[in-house]
Amino acid sequence: GGGRFLRQQGKGTNRVWEEVPVENLRKKIMQSFRNRRRQLEVCKQKPNSSNGILIEGEPSLADVIFGRSQTNPGSQLLQRLIVEQSEEYDSLNRGLKIKLVERIIKTISDQGGRFLLSAPEPGRWLEVSNDTARDRISSHFRNYRRTSKKLTKDIETSTG
Repeated sequence: GGGRFLRQQGKGTNRVWEEVPVENLRKKIMQSFRNRRRQLEVCKQKPNSSNGILIEGEPSLADVIFGRSQTNPGSQLLQRLIVEQSEEYDSLNRGLKIKLVERIIKTISDQGGRFLLSAPEPGRWLEVSNDTARDRISSHFRNYRRTSKKLTKDIETSTG
Protein backbone atom coordinates (compact mmCIF):
# COMPACT_ATOMS: atom_id res chain seq x y z
CA GLY A 1 0.00 0.00 0.00
CA GLY A 2 0.87 3.62 -0.21
CA GLY A 3 0.66 6.54 2.14
CA ARG A 4 -2.57 8.26 3.05
CA PHE A 5 -3.43 11.95 3.07
CA LEU A 6 -4.78 12.98 6.47
CA ARG A 7 -6.19 16.15 7.96
CA GLN A 8 -6.89 17.06 11.55
CA GLN A 9 -10.53 17.62 12.51
CA GLY A 10 -12.03 19.02 15.70
CA LYS A 11 -10.78 21.35 18.39
CA GLY A 12 -9.03 21.02 21.74
CA THR A 13 -9.02 17.48 23.11
CA ASN A 14 -11.57 16.34 20.48
CA ARG A 15 -9.02 16.37 17.64
CA VAL A 16 -9.00 13.34 15.36
CA TRP A 17 -7.22 12.47 12.13
CA GLU A 18 -9.42 11.89 9.13
CA GLU A 19 -8.45 10.58 5.68
CA VAL A 20 -8.91 13.15 2.89
CA PRO A 21 -11.33 11.83 0.22
CA VAL A 22 -9.62 11.03 -3.09
CA GLU A 23 -11.85 13.46 -5.02
CA ASN A 24 -10.52 16.35 -2.88
CA LEU A 25 -6.84 15.42 -3.21
CA ARG A 26 -6.18 16.74 -6.71
CA LYS A 27 -7.77 20.10 -5.91
CA LYS A 28 -5.80 20.43 -2.63
CA ILE A 29 -2.49 19.42 -4.22
CA MET A 30 -2.92 21.80 -7.18
CA GLN A 31 -3.88 24.64 -4.81
CA SER A 32 -0.73 24.09 -2.75
CA PHE A 33 1.39 24.16 -5.94
CA ARG A 34 -0.30 27.43 -7.03
CA ASN A 35 0.21 28.95 -3.59
CA ARG A 36 3.87 27.92 -3.53
CA ARG A 37 4.51 29.31 -7.02
CA ARG A 38 2.80 32.58 -6.06
CA GLN A 39 4.89 32.84 -2.87
CA LEU A 40 8.09 32.34 -4.84
CA GLU A 41 7.06 35.01 -7.36
CA VAL A 42 6.26 37.50 -4.58
CA CYS A 43 9.60 36.77 -2.85
CA LYS A 44 11.43 37.61 -6.08
CA GLN A 45 9.64 40.96 -6.32
CA LYS A 46 11.64 43.59 -4.50
CA PRO A 47 10.83 47.25 -5.18
CA ASN A 48 12.74 48.24 -8.30
CA SER A 49 11.90 49.81 -11.61
CA SER A 50 11.31 46.44 -13.30
CA ASN A 51 8.28 45.80 -11.03
CA GLY A 52 6.45 49.00 -11.87
CA ILE A 53 6.76 52.64 -12.85
CA LEU A 54 9.18 54.76 -10.84
CA ILE A 55 7.59 58.11 -9.98
CA GLU A 56 8.78 61.19 -8.12
CA GLY A 57 6.95 63.51 -5.78
CA GLU A 58 4.49 62.96 -3.00
CA PRO A 59 1.62 60.45 -3.22
CA SER A 60 -1.87 61.92 -3.63
CA LEU A 61 -4.50 61.50 -0.94
CA ALA A 62 -6.28 58.86 -3.08
CA ASP A 63 -3.16 56.69 -3.48
CA VAL A 64 -2.79 53.40 -1.63
CA ILE A 65 0.66 52.98 -0.13
CA PHE A 66 1.55 49.38 0.60
CA GLY A 67 3.56 48.86 3.76
CA ARG A 68 3.11 48.92 7.49
CA SER A 69 1.06 51.55 9.36
CA GLN A 70 -0.01 53.66 6.40
CA THR A 71 -2.34 56.51 7.39
CA ASN A 72 -2.82 57.88 3.88
CA PRO A 73 -6.59 58.29 3.12
CA GLY A 74 -6.30 55.94 0.10
CA SER A 75 -4.72 53.25 2.28
CA GLN A 76 -7.42 53.79 4.91
CA LEU A 77 -10.11 53.41 2.21
CA LEU A 78 -8.54 50.10 1.16
CA GLN A 79 -8.52 48.91 4.78
CA ARG A 80 -12.17 49.93 5.23
CA LEU A 81 -13.16 48.07 2.03
CA ILE A 82 -11.35 44.96 3.27
CA VAL A 83 -13.14 45.07 6.63
CA GLU A 84 -16.53 45.65 4.97
CA GLN A 85 -16.10 42.89 2.38
CA SER A 86 -14.08 40.28 4.30
CA GLU A 87 -17.04 37.98 5.04
CA GLU A 88 -18.06 38.01 1.37
CA TYR A 89 -14.44 37.41 0.29
CA ASP A 90 -14.09 34.42 2.64
CA SER A 91 -17.28 32.83 1.28
CA LEU A 92 -16.24 33.02 -2.40
CA ASN A 93 -14.31 30.56 -4.56
CA ARG A 94 -10.92 31.57 -6.00
CA GLY A 95 -12.27 33.00 -9.28
CA LEU A 96 -14.87 35.17 -7.57
CA LYS A 97 -12.32 36.35 -4.99
CA ILE A 98 -10.19 37.68 -7.85
CA LYS A 99 -13.22 39.51 -9.28
CA LEU A 100 -13.95 41.09 -5.86
CA VAL A 101 -10.34 42.25 -5.54
CA GLU A 102 -10.46 43.67 -9.08
CA ARG A 103 -13.63 45.58 -8.12
CA ILE A 104 -11.72 47.11 -5.18
CA ILE A 105 -8.83 48.06 -7.50
CA LYS A 106 -11.33 49.70 -9.88
CA THR A 107 -13.03 51.58 -7.00
CA ILE A 108 -9.71 53.07 -5.90
CA SER A 109 -8.51 53.74 -9.46
CA ASP A 110 -11.80 55.47 -10.35
CA GLN A 111 -11.13 57.90 -7.50
CA GLY A 112 -7.71 58.71 -8.95
CA GLY A 113 -5.80 56.38 -6.65
CA ARG A 114 -2.67 54.49 -7.59
CA PHE A 115 -1.00 51.57 -5.81
CA LEU A 116 2.45 52.53 -4.57
CA LEU A 117 5.47 51.04 -2.85
CA SER A 118 8.20 53.11 -1.29
CA ALA A 119 11.26 53.11 -3.57
CA PRO A 120 14.77 52.80 -2.11
CA GLU A 121 15.56 56.41 -3.06
CA PRO A 122 13.94 59.07 -0.82
CA GLY A 123 11.01 60.96 -2.39
CA ARG A 124 10.45 58.32 -5.07
CA TRP A 125 7.69 55.76 -5.35
CA LEU A 126 7.03 52.68 -7.39
CA GLU A 127 3.59 52.44 -8.98
CA VAL A 128 2.92 48.70 -9.04
CA SER A 129 1.04 46.72 -11.69
CA ASN A 130 -2.57 45.62 -11.19
CA ASP A 131 -1.30 42.04 -10.76
CA THR A 132 0.95 43.09 -7.88
CA ALA A 133 -1.86 45.20 -6.38
CA ARG A 134 -4.22 42.22 -6.65
CA ASP A 135 -1.71 39.96 -4.86
CA ARG A 136 -1.18 42.56 -2.13
CA ILE A 137 -4.92 43.13 -1.59
CA SER A 138 -5.58 39.38 -1.45
CA SER A 139 -2.82 39.15 1.14
CA HIS A 140 -4.51 41.96 3.12
CA PHE A 141 -7.74 39.93 3.15
CA ARG A 142 -5.90 36.85 4.45
CA ASN A 143 -4.10 38.88 7.11
CA TYR A 144 -7.36 40.52 8.19
CA ARG A 145 -9.00 37.08 8.51
CA ARG A 146 -6.07 35.84 10.59
CA THR A 147 -6.03 38.84 12.94
CA SER A 148 -9.83 38.99 13.33
CA LYS A 149 -9.93 35.27 14.21
CA LYS A 150 -7.13 35.82 16.74
CA LEU A 151 -9.00 38.78 18.28
CA THR A 152 -12.21 36.71 18.52
CA LYS A 153 -10.30 33.86 20.14
CA ASP A 154 -8.57 36.23 22.61
CA ILE A 155 -11.93 37.78 23.56
CA GLU A 156 -13.51 34.35 24.06
CA THR A 157 -10.54 33.27 26.20
CA SER A 158 -10.67 36.38 28.39
CA THR A 159 -14.46 36.29 28.92
CA GLY A 160 -14.97 32.51 29.13
